[in-house]
Amino acid sequence: MRRNRRPAEAIQVCWELNPRNERRELAGLAEAARTLDVERLTLLTLNQRDRLEAGGTEVRVVPAWEWMALPAG
Repeated sequence: MRRNRRPAEAIQVCWELNPRNERRELAGLAEAARTLDVERLTLLTLNQRDRLEAGGTEVRVVPAWEWMALPAG
């Protein structure tokens, strides 16, 4: 997601976060945070909600339907 031509947020999407894929999903977000220099990381899932950490940055785990219902900005 971009704001003022600069990345504002890195978003990863997976059906379900579980012990088999958690490391991969969080590593992808950590790499995006470093590459894009963003601090807001979001992982969209079917229905999970949590707060985790990737590369020293907080990751919001949010159901996709809930994220889509949020106002822009």
